[in-house]
Amino acid sequence: MQAISFEKKDERQAKFLTVLLNSSLTAWFLFHHSSNTGMERDKVHQEQLLDIPFPLPEQTCDENQSRQAFNQGVKLIEHLLKQKDKLLQSELSEYMSDIDKIVYNYFGLCETDILLIEDTLKHVIPSMQPRARSKNFPSLWKDTYESDWEHYSKWFSFGLNNWLEKSYHAVVELIGSSPDLVVVGIHLTDDSKRKYFENNRNTNGIDQILNS
Repeated sequence: MQAISFEKKDERQAKFLTVLLNSSLTAWFLFHHSSNTGMERDKVHQEQLLDIPFPLPEQTCDENQSRQAFNQGVKLIEHLLKQKDKLLQSELSEYMSDIDKIVYNYFGLCETDILLIEDTLKHVIPSMQPRARSKNFPSLWKDTYESDWEHYSKWFSFGLNNWLEKSYHAVVELIGSSPDLVVVGIHLTDDSKRKYFENNRNTNGIDQILNS
C-alpha cells in the first residue's frame, strides 16, 4: 500500500488513520492476523489491512479520552506535514513513542496490554525472525535466570488478575527448570498473604513432569 484516497470531509480521520497505521498496536495486530507476516514475509494483503480495528471515538469505551487522543494524533500529523521537507528518516523515528502513546490512549489500553504488545515487537518477533546482518543476539535465545522468571511471573499474574474476582489472585509457582526448559504452575487463591511468585523448584521437577 502506497497511498489512501479520501474525501476532503474525511481529512481529519485520514490523518489519525496515518497515526494508527504507523503504531506498534497495528504492527502487533498484523503479526497475529496476517498469515504472510507470521511466515516471515513483510507483506500484508489489502483485505487484511481492512480488518485493522478503527472505531470512531464515540464507539470506544471512553469517548472523551479517545477524542482527546484523536485530536493529538491529528495535530501530530499536521506538525509533521509542515516539516516534511526537512525531516530525515532518523528524525521521524523520534516520533514513534508519541504515536504509540496516542494510539494506546485512544483504545484505552492498560499497562499489561501495552507490555504484551511491546514485548512481542521487541523480543518475540526478532527472536522468531532474526536478521542475518543484525549485530544483536535475539533476546529470547539468551539464557534466563530466576530474576527473569520472577519478572515474567509478576506480569503474568497481574494480567490474569484483571480477569478474576476481586477476592482471588493468581500465584505463579516455579516447579522445575533445566538449561532448556522452565516449568511454572498457576494457582488461583483467595489467600492475600501469598505472593505472586513462589519458588518451589526441586532438582527432579522437570523429570517428574515429563514422565507423568
